[in-house]
Amino acid sequence: VVMLDSSCCTKSLTCFNSAGVILISVVRMLTTFILLWCCSLAVDGRGILYPYGSESRDVRFLHDIWQFRLEDTPGIGNRDKWYSQKMSLSGPTLPMPVPSSYNDVTVNPNIRDHVGIVWYDRNFYVPKFWQGLRVWLRFASVFYLAHVWVNGEYITSHEFGGVPFQAEVTSALKYGAENLVTVSVNNTLTDITIPSGELEEIDTSNGTRLTQRFPFRHFNYAGIDDFVHLYTTPIVYVDDITLFTDFNGSNGIVNFTVSCEGLTSFSKLSFTIRILDATESCVAVTMDTMNSNVFSGTIRIPNVNLWWPSFMNRNPGYLYTFQVMILTLLDGVEVQDTYRLKFGVRTVHFTATQLLLNGQPIYLRGIGGNEDADQRGKAPDLPVLYRDLYLTSWLGINIYRSVNRLLNELIMDAVDESLAIIDECPFITRSLNADLLEKHKQYLTEIIRRDKNRPSVIMWSLGNRLLAVENDSYYRSVVSHVKSLDGIRPITAPLTKIHLQTGNVAQYLDIIGVAAYFGWYSYRGELDAIVPAALKDLHVWQKYGKPIFMMEYGADAMPGVHILPDWPWSEEYQIQFLSKHFEVFDALRNQSEGFIGEVIWTYNDYKTKVNAVDGVEFDRKGIFTRQREPKSGATIVRRRYHLLANEINGQPLPQSLY
Repeated sequence: VVMLDSSCCTKSLTCFNSAGVILISVVRMLTTFILLWCCSLAVDGRGILYPYGSESRDVRFLHDIWQFRLEDTPGIGNRDKWYSQKMSLSGPTLPMPVPSSYNDVTVNPNIRDHVGIVWYDRNFYVPKFWQGLRVWLRFASVFYLAHVWVNGEYITSHEFGGVPFQAEVTSALKYGAENLVTVSVNNTLTDITIPSGELEEIDTSNGTRLTQRFPFRHFNYAGIDDFVHLYTTPIVYVDDITLFTDFNGSNGIVNFTVSCEGLTSFSKLSFTIRILDATESCVAVTMDTMNSNVFSGTIRIPNVNLWWPSFMNRNPGYLYTFQVMILTLLDGVEVQDTYRLKFGVRTVHFTATQLLLNGQPIYLRGIGGNEDADQRGKAPDLPVLYRDLYLTSWLGINIYRSVNRLLNELIMDAVDESLAIIDECPFITRSLNADLLEKHKQYLTEIIRRDKNRPSVIMWSLGNRLLAVENDSYYRSVVSHVKSLDGIRPITAPLTKIHLQTGNVAQYLDIIGVAAYFGWYSYRGELDAIVPAALKDLHVWQKYGKPIFMMEYGADAMPGVHILPDWPWSEEYQIQFLSKHFEVFDALRNQSEGFIGEVIWTYNDYKTKVNAVDGVEFDRKGIFTRQREPKSGATIVRRRYHLLANEINGQPLPQSLY
């Protein structure tokens, strides 16, 4: 690992700034350097367990109001060491809520459209009784590139949004006193970031400035956009847990591996694992003592309750608790740590024609969503997130595709009680290269590390838009990497006609997701062309001998726009568009064993980049508005999904389908 301190970064930035005129090639070199530096420091291979409190762990929240400043002059923040004291002592700052995407919080267009680095800081207190423990600083997400200082000491850096990172800050803290945390955030996207982008210098009435161009539609929100925790562990602690579940008849099988850190080579470690049911009664237990920091085994659960998503079983989302307690002696002093992890017992398999959940075929009735809401951007807001959860239940879906960022971890706890999930890497690029390949694999590693134990996650998606298809070995390498981390869950991706022509992605996937917009991006306004075009397209994918599902399809509808006869952008057109696709899916369900589901794009309207081709500020393909109010299309989706749940899974119909 190459370690570079902040002075190295400062010199590079100062050199860049002294040029007087910003050249795109220099900017790209600088950004590439910073991103490569970050990549070398990012993930150390340890666990990233969510910081739940326990008898041995204390948790404090640092998400609150932070101080915020734009870096208007590239490099000035590092050069003037903004991390060395409160930023408010060296100039003006703005209060900024964390978590949030900073872009839409203020009324300043320079903040909304800023390209480059912004800075955050806040003070916090650490209790004296935390001395003698390990203390960790954990960010659930920062978009895109973060560098972190505590009390002026450089701590860590991290690339990628939507995935958590943490660092031990035990030695950097002042106990029983005030502390300062400072974070710089760079939203610059290049050809080696995920998603990708490119910088462009434009002439304005105020001189030249940088802007970004992207191969995607959504707005490039940035900032500390998820929760921030400060938490403790004992010196010897549970670092990671990996669970794989199965069942044999009425017996559940839990294969576990627990990794601990802080243990000396001569120490003995005792552990006790209890499995608690939904009533918190212990249904299985195992214990042992060993001279190792990693222990594995198998626990059997009698009369197991299997995990199912909603609308597939009368008792969906059944969760057990994996409770692990470790005990050791450190310098003659007893050290104990306890961690509890919710999990479900279920299996996922696939054949050439089916996706099987607990040995039964599952027909996907789903929707894709882009985390996006007024003012907060991509950041989690618990009332909005729970509104989403209640609305998806109202729709009758059994699967949700998380697009452009992962769902917040707290809401994933609730999702584990209701839905299946397709976890997707926000990979979007027009060109492939060796550096990007390593980033792509690293991003997927972090996604899997976060969500590997969640029963709701039943598929991994390689990316959102695989626009570059020229490199066969690239996708083979990515799929092989994912398989090395999780050989059970199937791998998918949304493929288009260009992938059908090359075949260099589809051949490596376990399940083929199809993205097609007949009646919108092609044949717009020609509803009578949808059925034959979609049937022809979906039939051709069968040549790969793999399960196929419609992973992405949709049409924009302006809320409240009603036109008869139906016309593009009206709610009536979206209804007819969806109805025509339902005809296609019913034909395929009856004619083909290999067609396994339908997933609409999209759940809610979302903000787009300023130069998006269609729409005014928003992509309007949502069947709900950005404010989570239903359009007319939501009602027919609800009717269809509940009727399918009744037909396929024998689920009772709601009192009203309208």
